[in-house]
Amino acid sequence: MSEPKPTLTASPSSPLPPTTAIDDDVAQIPSWRKWVILFVVCWMPLPMTFWSTAIMPATLEVASDLNIPVTTITTINAGVFVAQALSGLIWLPVTPLLGSIIATFTSWRVIYGVEAGMCLFGLILSLLFIPKASEVENPKLAETTRPRTGKEILRTFNPMHVFCQFKYPKVILANVACGLLGFNQYGILSSIRRVINPRFNLTSPLSSGLFYLAPGAGFLVGSTVGGKISDVVVKRYMRKRNGQRIPEDRLNSSLVSVLIILPLGTLLYGWSVYHRLGGMALPIISAFIEGFGLMASFSGLNTYAAEVRPAHRTAVITGKYVIQYSFGAMSVGGVVPMIDGIGVGWAFTGLSDEESSWREQRAKQMIPNLQDYLKLANISDFNVTNYIDKLKSDDVPIVGLSVSGGGTQSGFGGLGVWQAFDARSAVARAARTGGLTQLLSYITGLSGGGAVTVSLLAANNFTTTDGIKRASNFSLDYASGPNGNQTAFFTSIFENMGAKDESGFPVSVADTFGQFWGTWLPDGKVYSNYSDIASKNTAFTLGDAPMPIMCFAEVVPGKSPEIGNLMYPGFNKSTRFNLTAYEVTPFEFGSWVGGRVQAFIQTKFLGTSMAEGKPQNKSECVQGFDKLTLMQGTTANAFTAWFIDSFYGIPVFAKRWLGKRQKVNLDINDVHVPRDQYDNPLVQLVNETAMYFDLTFNESLWATYPNPFEDYNEDMKGVSGLLLVDGSLTLESNPLRPLIIPERKLDLIIVYEASSDAPNSWVNGTNLINTALTASQGNIPFPKIPDVNTIVAQTLSFQPTFFGCNASSSTPLLLWLPNAPWTGYSNYSYTQTQFTPNQVDIALQNAFQVATYGNGSVDENWPACLACAAIKGSLRRLDIEMPRQCEECFERHCWNGSTSDREATARDFDLRPRLDPELSFAKWNESDWEKEASTGNGSGSGGEDSAGVKLGNGMLGLVWSLVAMAALL
Repeated sequence: MSEPKPTLTASPSSPLPPTTAIDDDVAQIPSWRKWVILFVVCWMPLPMTFWSTAIMPATLEVASDLNIPVTTITTINAGVFVAQALSGLIWLPVTPLLGSIIATFTSWRVIYGVEAGMCLFGLILSLLFIPKASEVENPKLAETTRPRTGKEILRTFNPMHVFCQFKYPKVILANVACGLLGFNQYGILSSIRRVINPRFNLTSPLSSGLFYLAPGAGFLVGSTVGGKISDVVVKRYMRKRNGQRIPEDRLNSSLVSVLIILPLGTLLYGWSVYHRLGGMALPIISAFIEGFGLMASFSGLNTYAAEVRPAHRTAVITGKYVIQYSFGAMSVGGVVPMIDGIGVGWAFTGLSDEESSWREQRAKQMIPNLQDYLKLANISDFNVTNYIDKLKSDDVPIVGLSVSGGGTQSGFGGLGVWQAFDARSAVARAARTGGLTQLLSYITGLSGGGAVTVSLLAANNFTTTDGIKRASNFSLDYASGPNGNQTAFFTSIFENMGAKDESGFPVSVADTFGQFWGTWLPDGKVYSNYSDIASKNTAFTLGDAPMPIMCFAEVVPGKSPEIGNLMYPGFNKSTRFNLTAYEVTPFEFGSWVGGRVQAFIQTKFLGTSMAEGKPQNKSECVQGFDKLTLMQGTTANAFTAWFIDSFYGIPVFAKRWLGKRQKVNLDINDVHVPRDQYDNPLVQLVNETAMYFDLTFNESLWATYPNPFEDYNEDMKGVSGLLLVDGSLTLESNPLRPLIIPERKLDLIIVYEASSDAPNSWVNGTNLINTALTASQGNIPFPKIPDVNTIVAQTLSFQPTFFGCNASSSTPLLLWLPNAPWTGYSNYSYTQTQFTPNQVDIALQNAFQVATYGNGSVDENWPACLACAAIKGSLRRLDIEMPRQCEECFERHCWNGSTSDREATARDFDLRPRLDPELSFAKWNESDWEKEASTGNGSGSGGEDSAGVKLGNGMLGLVWSLVAMAALL
């Protein structure tokens, strides 16, 4: 009888037996078959691992395809890791790349077919090559082949045996350490597309999938090197103890990787991505280091788990995976909501405290307004009282209104939409649409929409449109100033600019331009500065009005494209997201995502010279730079575009885009003005500004702000000033970027557009499409928008249309209100500098008809449809079923996803008023528009080709021309 073999019953701290004392239960199996068995054993867990990691690069595509939130997909992934916590696995780091290739070139669904095939392949190998226990000629196996009792079988599957191991402190601490490593591991893997894609404009699963190779390679190398290091460390300690080894020796082998390598890789990765340093190389290298550190750390910990209690090895290892993959589940399920909630950088830390507090105040004011509005809208079979009773501040609808560029077309149109939704307006209440204005959380504008709609509302404490008509005298020719004395007007303008210049602040033609628009501000305007809107007890701060936001673009010397030294923001389909989009609110000025800065400064401190986020002179924090007129002049500052068009015949605006822009190289650094443009009044104005303030022609063109982000990052190193221009020059005339930021969580965005991007100064959707492209590049949720041909062929550009009705919960619903003729020709000439009360009413009335869908004459259920759109997201958060009438509304008024191949032509825009199709332009212009006409030089319509602009050599012609060109936006 042979001597019994030693039993492995070491306590957590007792020495382990020598390796020669361990059984070789498969000693009788041929060597080649052992290799096959090893392959099969490694292969079988692979399908589950393949699924959990291969699907990560395709998460956004899955969510979009199934119209469910990204967080739902990540939660499902987390569930998979919970399942994995109950079983062992072999990590295959290359699977994310394989999954990304599949998602890019086929469909993400193919991943599941691959998984099924892998399972089938493993099953066949198991049946062919894995031996049964009876086939192994091993004495020990032969002695234990008696049938097991039911009690023994139940004991084998009793999970409490696993959890009993947690009573040992060393076991639970080691398992928690593995769990934290797993949290780190799957946190970086599941967040790559969310973090890396916006930084480097990676637009496909394949491009971001390639990034997985960096940590994957680190995993492979770390596993190999870490195992070798573990063995070396153990042998060193064994020599110190004369051949004795203990489990803790394995932990010693992981100290360097846990304490040095892994933190170094993690911090370097976060720092390089956050500060945009090192290009793409540094994040790749740091991700490799992080992956190496992870697997090197796992090597010692995994072996320790196997050795710490040899007699209960299976239970200890199983318990380790329970904790490790539970932590992995928390990481995968939580990382995307964490990024959406608190972000990954300075501007990604969520909303400012001021804005968050204001939103709470606004929500409190909105709930009673919402109840009144819903009762007026009268959605069939909807219990308003039940809904209101369930509402909390986090559940109220978040609605925004965007007013495009387009001069006074968009400026007056935006005021007409405000009136159409205002509960204080009798006509809006009669139309059953009054009350939506009281639900607005945000109103954004750029160019005409900013200089007129947003500015006049904010300056008048968000009064009614009728209140603005009483406060602002639109019959004044704002080219001549409030008193009609042009000489005195321009003297005043240059005196104001001179005072600013003497104070050490940059001046430009934007200061002049802003004071033109300021003519229509009320004499007793409540606010001189934009930050004054946030003063105590204003309608805004009390939560009775939405947050006003104006948008700007910028040019960057040496980087922005130029024509004849005239810079413009520049873009193409692959770099649109890289254009910095600045916003200014009463609280903050800055930029969220994309471009060269993601940071904010308090608006009241604009003008302060900063470095690395701190004032360069702490005793000189500037206040008062943020003049409301400067904001108006900045958002409408398009001089560079006008000159490129005039000098070189190359249009910059989306509405007049005919071909590629080109760079014209000149011998001088300043702008070269062609001789035939010397008498151009716009040229004269810029030239006078330049000479008066000792500037170059080029320096006079930009709204120059002292840079509050100087030295914030590499792109801002040594940049002392921001050169700001009209946001329309990025070919996104709808100021949507502030509204689609996930941090603001908008449910509904109403887009009034009068950008004149189509013939006869109508709208064809080009600017909306451009914003969709930008959002896609930045992985920002945005509804799918069809091409121009589809928009025109399906008459979507002539009537209100919803987009995104079936999109995921993270995607806002979008209501597009394109400027189109309903009661009159609202594409009036941009040369008009003053308006009679009748003309203002005509412009407001047409916008009112657009917003109310013909005041119910086309669809009597439109008021209910608007209300359905407003509460759609709120109902989803409260888990309240959408009323049937709402579903029917969306079926009628949402873009259905179909497309058209018919090419749009100019004839598609030869439009007649929808509510009076027999009314010709000539008849309307004579009987309606020119009735009590102003003397402001202009007729009612006709678009760009029929405007008939005549520029004089005097100052009056200069100003008229300036205002005319401004109205183009």
